Amino acid sequence: MKPRVFIPATIAIATVVWLIQRSHLHQLREERVRVEPRITAEAVASASASASSQPPTGTEIVPEFKRLMLATYGDQHNGSPRQRERMISLLQQISPETLAEVIKELGQDPRFKDDAEYAILGHYVEIQPRAAIEIALGMPSRFDQNRFIYQNFLNAISELHDVWASKDPVASLQWLQSENSGIPEELHNRMFGNACRSLAYADPQATIAGILGDDHVDDGAIGQDIGRGMNSPDPIKAFFKAADELATDPSLDADRIASIRRGVADGMSILFFDQPFSTVTDLVNECLTADEKIAFVNRCNEQGTIVDSAKWASWLTTFEPSQMDSATAPPHPLVTRMESWAYEDPNGAGAWLDGMPDGPLKDQASAAYNEGLNHRTAGTAP
Repeated sequence: MKPRVFIPATIAIATVVWLIQRSHLHQLREERVRVEPRITAEAVASASASASSQPPTGTEIVPEFKRLMLATYGDQHNGSPRQRERMISLLQQISPETLAEVIKELGQDPRFKDDAEYAILGHYVEIQPRAAIEIALGMPSRFDQNRFIYQNFLNAISELHDVWASKDPVASLQWLQSENSGIPEELHNRMFGNACRSLAYADPQATIAGILGDDHVDDGAIGQDIGRGMNSPDPIKAFFKAADELATDPSLDADRIASIRRGVADGMSILFFDQPFSTVTDLVNECLTADEKIAFVNRCNEQGTIVDSAKWASWLTTFEPSQMDSATAPPHPLVTRMESWAYEDPNGAGAWLDGMPDGPLKDQASAAYNEGLNHRTAGTAP
């Protein structure tokens, strides 16, 4: 019985990583909203319609487009709103092939700001999302020269795909599965998670089927992405219902579905920070099996996602013991939590324990409390 203790740095590190991964997308979105007026839905539809019927290459407007790009993204320029508006208007008329050539030239021109290519593609992804991402994937190999720069490159492409996935998750997922062999694995999994996270709201069964149709993804990690992306109980309930229904299909891999479920459960633990405690516990009680619940609360204990230890302990008293074989079954989750709680806050844990009804579970919890105190006295983590 060696539960890990809540370490504030764990959440801090996770938060920093999350912010770094999202920072570039925020910059691209801020860049887009500075353009007035924004690209209208009618303009995008018009551009798409033109693209489907022998679109012009836009080569005749390239010189003007380049001048406007330099005015907007050059080292010494920020561009006026009118110039930005005109540049995006021209961008709607440029074919992917022509833009790819322009982007290639831009990357070799020292007059442009760093990452100007991504700013341009951040606009183009609103017009032709697939083409914008494919252009980014084909950008020069100079990004391989430095690991940090390469990670920024992967982040930028993932963020472009996220824009597409948020608008059309089905198309973005289908493209990703068809292009699997040409995308670095770490990028593929991240983009796959983006698409599944968006699709899970609208069609959880199609999401699960999509995951099962790709042998290259980490089912649990994708499930965790989905769980973290759902910020309310209803879509989570719908997802678990879909998983239960699909698990009865003998043609599908029940073990993989179970792995996806565990991942979603892991991810949804962040709801404790945003939703009322009873809302989350009711959700867990409704959606998870007895053994899944025990695994869930133990992981929360390890990861530090416990926001009110007294409420948490009272909830844990309602748990049934594990149905696993007694020789391999984990301790009751209250016992696991009590050792950590005694180490973190012996007074609070002791006061709560004093009010617990007598019985075998209290005896086990008391022993765990004493063990936590011993670790605290010795200055060693449980």
